[in-house]
Amino acid sequence: MCRRGAKKKIGILALSLLLLGSWIHMEYDMFRFLQYAHLVDNNTPISPSSSSQSVLLELEQLAKSQVEPWYGFQMNKSDVKDYAQQKAYLYVVEIINGTMHTPEYIDKELDLNSNVRPLLAVIEQILRQGNHSIRDTVLFLNLLDEPRNPNKTRCQQTGVYDQIEKYHGLPLSSLDHSVPWFPILSPAIIPNCFQDILVPFGDILEPDRLTAMRTSSTSEPPCEWSNAASRKRLSTAIFRGSLTGHSVKEGRNHRMRLVQSCDNESSRYIRKLLANLSSSSSSGQNTLDKFSFFSNDSIGLDSPPLCDAAFSQSLENIREDIASSSYFLPMSMWQQVTWLVLDIDGNSYSRRLANLCFADVNIIRLGIFQDVLLMLLNNATHYRHIQFDQSDLFSTLQYFRDHLDESQQLCRNKQQRCRQVLCYEHMKYYVQVLLEEYSQQVVFL
Repeated sequence: MCRRGAKKKIGILALSLLLLGSWIHMEYDMFRFLQYAHLVDNNTPISPSSSSQSVLLELEQLAKSQVEPWYGFQMNKSDVKDYAQQKAYLYVVEIINGTMHTPEYIDKELDLNSNVRPLLAVIEQILRQGNHSIRDTVLFLNLLDEPRNPNKTRCQQTGVYDQIEKYHGLPLSSLDHSVPWFPILSPAIIPNCFQDILVPFGDILEPDRLTAMRTSSTSEPPCEWSNAASRKRLSTAIFRGSLTGHSVKEGRNHRMRLVQSCDNESSRYIRKLLANLSSSSSSGQNTLDKFSFFSNDSIGLDSPPLCDAAFSQSLENIREDIASSSYFLPMSMWQQVTWLVLDIDGNSYSRRLANLCFADVNIIRLGIFQDVLLMLLNNATHYRHIQFDQSDLFSTLQYFRDHLDESQQLCRNKQQRCRQVLCYEHMKYYVQVLLEEYSQQVVFL
């Protein structure tokens, strides 16, 4: 009897402890949400909404998914120095007792790029807040825009390897496989091929830049292109940018292919008008005053071209078959000129995507790279993705032109989503969850 009574008491005690543990876990999750939901830079809390909690859950799952392929990975600390010194594209930092340190073998005068510098600032801020869930660890930070960690076998099996070299010209065969596989934090990956751990790129880790982006749209109401003011804009999709990427001389460069695809007599005519408009604006004339003649109905063409793509620098010393004139158009003018913008990869991810996120335009996306922001947006809901070979480029542009209501709704969806997810507090939260998971799952012996 005594034994049965003791067992019963033990069972009740165990059940009570289990329920208590579940309650503590739920309370801790709520504490995390209340702690991070909509915190401003000075850590003053704002009442969290259900939508912000949903975003935080989404960010937490995304951050953990980046670390998941590296669960259980072990590395000798003695190898870290050797790897760092072999790879000029690596910047190494250590987290020891809640403080970030740069090892003595890392050049302190190294010119950090626009991605690593803001990331280090965010990590420093997180550590200063006394997060005890981040254990001692080592971080390998990628100083390049391109990812550096391909799973070559997986690239070949999925067919992505051939698509990359054919579309982007990025020579995967030139990537160094002389050292073992190890985790690298990068601003971009190529899905089903690279397994770098994604961190936000620099522009969306800087509070001032994010504030400027969030106030960049000048149209009211936004994404309304049937009114008189918006009819002054073209229905021609615009791209302006530099000749970045790989394999230019071999003719396998993705941006060059886009320029060639959009090049025709009508697009050249618009290109010259836009060049004159940009020149007048930079010389002090009111840009909007020039739009009295600048619309689909008034540019002197029976039908505006579906797209116009041009480089902002001369190419005469690179390729003779591409027009060598420089056609610069500030991004700040894009949403004044058109409501369709072509967003295409550079060397890697598209940095301009963050600005276009809040602009009064639709995004026609061409690319093979993925970043944190792009993973928070959905094709056909917030933007429209074009195939690698551009086979659906013109049909997609024509569809946008013929279905104005759907075009406007896509733009509204994009702006609403970007305002929901893209703020400094959310990006900081993503980095914190990533550091917690990484430091607990990746072991340095």
